[in-house]
Amino acid sequence: MGPTFENDRPRYRPDRTARTPANRAALSVPPILRPEGPDPESAALAKLRAQRAQRRRKRLIKRGIFAGVAVLAIVGAGVAYAVVTAPPDVLEQTVTDFVMRGDFTNEVSSAGSVEPYSSVVVTPQIDGTIDQVMVSAGSTVAAGDVLFTIKNDALDRAVAEAERGVRQAQNDVDNASNALDQAYAAKKAGVSLPALGSAGAGEGPGIGEDGTAVAANDTGGYDEDAYQAAVRDLQNQVNAAESALEGAQLALEAANEAYAQAVAAAEQRTVTAPAAGSLIAMNAVSGSPVGQGGGDGSQHLVQIADLTRMKVTVQVSEVDIIKIAVGQTATATFSAVPDIALAAEVVSIASTTNAEGGMGYYGGMGGVTYAVELLIPEPDPRLKPGMTASVSIVTESHEGVLLVPAAALQPSSTGGTCVLVQTDPETQETVEREVAVIAKNASLAAVEGGVKEGDPVVVSGYGGDMGFEGGMGGGMAVAGGDMAATADVAAG
Repeated sequence: MGPTFENDRPRYRPDRTARTPANRAALSVPPILRPEGPDPESAALAKLRAQRAQRRRKRLIKRGIFAGVAVLAIVGAGVAYAVVTAPPDVLEQTVTDFVMRGDFTNEVSSAGSVEPYSSVVVTPQIDGTIDQVMVSAGSTVAAGDVLFTIKNDALDRAVAEAERGVRQAQNDVDNASNALDQAYAAKKAGVSLPALGSAGAGEGPGIGEDGTAVAANDTGGYDEDAYQAAVRDLQNQVNAAESALEGAQLALEAANEAYAQAVAAAEQRTVTAPAAGSLIAMNAVSGSPVGQGGGDGSQHLVQIADLTRMKVTVQVSEVDIIKIAVGQTATATFSAVPDIALAAEVVSIASTTNAEGGMGYYGGMGGVTYAVELLIPEPDPRLKPGMTASVSIVTESHEGVLLVPAAALQPSSTGGTCVLVQTDPETQETVEREVAVIAKNASLAAVEGGVKEGDPVVVSGYGGDMGFEGGMGGGMAVAGGDMAATADVAAG
């Protein structure tokens, strides 16, 4: 029996009478074949569902944000209402601190470089070439120790020539002295009549030991003019011999002086230490020229320093320089040796600013500064020239005084200065106590008068315990700009 069509769809209706196994296999309906791979309709459906889920999440987030903003607005309004309607004693909480007794100091702080307090530069006084070097940088020398020698052959030649000049001058002196002796002898012998051309018999007058004419006898005659001329000639010979001797002696003195100078110059070939100390600069090298033709003068050949005393030169601003005085004490600390703090003393203060144009740098800011030199009388052996030092100069000091926060000071009802002492912590009642300010800085004041140790004073402008550990007890250090203030306080 063939197929029939219902609604244009073929259906197989096999003969029910022929249901043999062979007929069943021949008349069975074939399976529907589907294409391999993902179903396009299923993928599109999954994508659509994901887009819908994402839009729902965005709507939920927006609703959450709007709800949070609304809650915050409600809470803020409630807080503002509570603040506005709160009583004054709730809004203004009184802050107090205690009056303490301790030491008050004001300090000016700055920094500079460590240098030897005294040093000497060794510069050769002669030209030449460095021959032998006896020391090295860092060595310790005593006054007179040989540092190096200089080779200069010209100095040896100068000494030899000066020595020859001395010998020649000495010979001239000897000759002049002999000539003078002969002139004296001739003068003493006198003048004989035959020498005068006399016609008389016997001896004529002569020259006595006192230089006057004397007669040998009274019988002979002589020419008086000739006699006087002979006497003058003898005297002239003596005078000439004396002048020659004097000139020879002066020449000998000059020769000796030239010899001494030549020897002194030759001795300068050996350069010695003028003072004891440590060699902080040693640039002498064997074979190098020294003197006018040696080096450009940009560095010291040898520098000896006394490291038993050191100094620090710092710059202090024009605001603080009026607080500095010679003799003030200070404390010096060092970046390279942080475990030490050495005592120092102000020894000099510049009268004028040494910065170009009167402007310098101080505390990292431009301004007029003045040089202040401090002596460190007992430096640590580890300190070396050039190390950085920070110094705190004590400009004011008071021991065992009453200390209050500077913020607690306020004008009194009588026109002076007072503090408010809290009498009842629960009701926050206070009483005005007038005080006299001994010294103060930006954070602390030393006072005397109407307060005692332990009194709770009202601190205006602070919202806590001023940052002190245990009130003011245990000490305090405050640094503000270029001024540092410290107070060591004895708690209880």
